[in-house]
Amino acid sequence: MPPIANAQSRGLAHSAAQLRFEGRTALVTGASQGIGRALALALASEGAAVHLLARAGTRLVEVAREAGERCRPLAADLTSEATIRAAADDVGSGEQAVDLLVHCGGQYARGTVAESQVEELDAQYQLTVRAPYLLTQLLLPGLRSHPSDIVFMGSTVRPAALLGAYAAAQTAQAALVRALRDELKDDDIRVLAVFPGRTATPRQARIFALEGRADAYQPERLLQPEDVAAITLDALCLPRRAEVTEVWLRPAVATY
Repeated sequence: MPPIANAQSRGLAHSAAQLRFEGRTALVTGASQGIGRALALALASEGAAVHLLARAGTRLVEVAREAGERCRPLAADLTSEATIRAAADDVGSGEQAVDLLVHCGGQYARGTVAESQVEELDAQYQLTVRAPYLLTQLLLPGLRSHPSDIVFMGSTVRPAALLGAYAAAQTAQAALVRALRDELKDDDIRVLAVFPGRTATPRQARIFALEGRADAYQPERLLQPEDVAAITLDALCLPRRAEVTEVWLRPAVATY
């Protein structure tokens, strides 16, 4: 596939103040819906060239169409090491090295430790820890070549009954983020962890249903994906001398 054309190469007449991410190249996983989609669209609207990575090829194409030529869909299964490596090779082969890596891929699981299949834990670990670990590892040489940022989209969920596998994977990811930040502190690579509370996404609608509260799902009372995208981009736009390490968000109205 041809490389993404950046805003400068197309001669778009916008000032740097209007396009805060002009000249930057991002890779966003989980970009076909929810927070990943909102982040991809926001980055494109701010001038970034964006690689959209997710398993749902059709939805990815729709997001790319909505964002315009700034976005490039790249269908890949984050549970497959081979496709992760292929995606890393793909984005690393173009003229524009990725300088913003955003991990939004993941899924929600619910069940007791006694009765859940161990494969459910494996799936949570694969999507939440192993896939971002491997993708980050593969892209680090390019990220180290210039000032860069890595974003991990986490969760405010805490360990509780029925959430053993999900909470374990989220906790492991948080540990990975802290270790990675310490490793990269001298490489001009900032590592940001974002922890959104309940957000109006297709996944959240499923969570309410799994909780037996489908009738209580009121998306207008929740955070919106655009809210999460807005605060994330604002944090990334601080001067390089400053680093936001964590952002915690929650709905202003109680939803639990």
